[in-house]
Amino acid sequence: MIDPANLAIALGGEVTSGDEIRAPGPGHSPEDRSLKVKIDPRAPDGFVANSFSGDDWKECKDYVREKAGLGPFKPNGRSRKGSARAATSSSPRGKPQRRQRTERGSSGPKGIVEAQYDYRDENGALLYQIIRLKPKGFYQRRPDGNGGWDHKLDGVRRVIYRWPEILQFPDGSVFVCEGEKDADRVASLGHCATTVASGKWTEDCVKALAGRHIMVLQDNDGAGEKKALAAAQAMHGVATSIRVVLLPDLKPGGDVSDWLDADPQRAGRLVDVCLSVPEWTPAKTAPIGGKFDADELRALYSEKLLQIRNDRGQGIPSAFAIDISNTMFGGLCYALGDHVKGRAQLNIIAADVGSGKTTCAFAFIAALAEYAETHQDWPAGVIYSCEQIAQCDAAYRELSKLLPDQVAVWSREHDPKCKDRERLQEPAAEFTQAELIDYPVIVVTHEFLRVGGDKVRLWADGDQKRYRSLTIIDERPEWTDVFDLTIRQAHEIKEELVAKGASEIVNQSVAKLCDLMAKYELNDENRIKVIEDDNSVLWFTGIEAKGVASKYASITRLRELFSFAKALTQGCAFSAPSGNITHFVGWTPAFQIHPGSVLLDATATFDAAHSIAGGRQGVSIEPVKYDNLEIVHVPRHTPKQLRPFFRNEKSQELPRAHAERHRGEHGAGREGSSRLQARPNASSE
Repeated sequence: MIDPANLAIALGGEVTSGDEIRAPGPGHSPEDRSLKVKIDPRAPDGFVANSFSGDDWKECKDYVREKAGLGPFKPNGRSRKGSARAATSSSPRGKPQRRQRTERGSSGPKGIVEAQYDYRDENGALLYQIIRLKPKGFYQRRPDGNGGWDHKLDGVRRVIYRWPEILQFPDGSVFVCEGEKDADRVASLGHCATTVASGKWTEDCVKALAGRHIMVLQDNDGAGEKKALAAAQAMHGVATSIRVVLLPDLKPGGDVSDWLDADPQRAGRLVDVCLSVPEWTPAKTAPIGGKFDADELRALYSEKLLQIRNDRGQGIPSAFAIDISNTMFGGLCYALGDHVKGRAQLNIIAADVGSGKTTCAFAFIAALAEYAETHQDWPAGVIYSCEQIAQCDAAYRELSKLLPDQVAVWSREHDPKCKDRERLQEPAAEFTQAELIDYPVIVVTHEFLRVGGDKVRLWADGDQKRYRSLTIIDERPEWTDVFDLTIRQAHEIKEELVAKGASEIVNQSVAKLCDLMAKYELNDENRIKVIEDDNSVLWFTGIEAKGVASKYASITRLRELFSFAKALTQGCAFSAPSGNITHFVGWTPAFQIHPGSVLLDATATFDAAHSIAGGRQGVSIEPVKYDNLEIVHVPRHTPKQLRPFFRNEKSQELPRAHAERHRGEHGAGREGSSRLQARPNASSE
């Protein structure tokens, strides 16, 4: 009898009851659960398989048989010889039979071959293959002419995927996907679909699609946006028409397969959805064209800062305020570069409360919006996120002064349907979520930033939907999980997994993680170091790792180790020496980090978060000094008498703000008090 637990692991799913399994269907994403398998000894193969996404029943049956270690299904039922050794409890340690392993040497990628994708020329001759591994990884190979394989593709002609199939339909429109798996999925619906290996568009690739109507299916992340743009630019002027399509309601990081898996009825709507998107032209979507004029943007930024100061009745800025404004300008420009390059990382700008971070952010947002009006190829659109509803309201009021009719705000209490307002009696404005897409600048709460998806990220720039270029998070959200452990604890977990009979892939993955941590254990510089992922721990991001963490939850700190590894793959991990011990720390933000993300944090200076912000260098700002203060006795005065006293004093240069604070601190009835008076060269900040 087939063991449900082992078969569930082989299928990448889980046992939902004693003899039932829910798992991804063949070719579906790891999150999919459209395949249902019921273990039934009375059935011809020992199980019954059903698909809830319309997959072919025979394909599903063959898929389950393969995972169970059985041969392909044959109608006469005579293909079954032997037993389901790989998926039965009689196998050693109950381990499922592994799929074909890679034949490469120890220096190459290792793992289980999950799929192989053939790239053939126009005559059907095999040129090379892309091999997909589990845990997720890829490598390339080509026939060496002697019945073997050569893993170097130097000089090999690069072509589009599924070229012979596409040539069968000379007038067919072509869907361009980000990967081979997605291209196969779209082709299974009866469409022409393709991709290119490693995103490289050669002359042969472009010519193969000449005269075609092209629909580029964009993955919902920064890398997907960048690759879709590269595909459109490569085919511009060669294809008859090009549409770059971000499918509606596609989950963050999702692809067309995820979109189709979410609703079986979407397969019939795919063409209509794509044709509803306007044709792509370079002027509408190119991220940067020509040379960026930093001086022009800086001049606009300074102009907006001056406007804010004048509106608030503030005088000439101090040297400290100027340093803050310079730091903010440089940091936000750096984040714009992240957006252009599709680099998803969190940039942290740290300064104390009241230092002017928010004011500078408002000025930069206004300057960027004005700059984009005269530079149509420059990225624009900004999300400004606050912790509290009242903060959102105040931010909207400030930004609306700088950018009339270009700013929207949404929180529960800014929605027109809200009838029970607790934080705001009279909101500055009311907007629905559906209206946000029409405004280049939006103000939202941290919570809506976390769950809003494309309702937050997208805005309609003319007739083209684009991702907003900047996400500015004002003060750190509270929903962040932190994982802290040592390499000794990691080794103890590794040894306990071996003792409990964990599978080979589990033990290998944990061993690789320990090896990676060991590289950072010896920290001669005695400082915080960002741990760079070398793709050796991608297994921890998969559904199998999730199942292992649940199965061995009794092992102390196992969850922390697995979560640390997953955070490492997201660039959210670092090593920190503490005495003779090195701590390995990872954190998982509850919101997804997109290219162009900036955190304005008042506490990062104290908790060393700024030390792990990639691409950052500290900006030295001289702190306020108190060694040049003198004590001056103030005779008994009422608040009304205090202002004339200051006016008659020799130190008439005393800042008005200081005088107002001092006036509020001294009440009638005091015999006398002392105040601190700064000499003219002291910083007023």
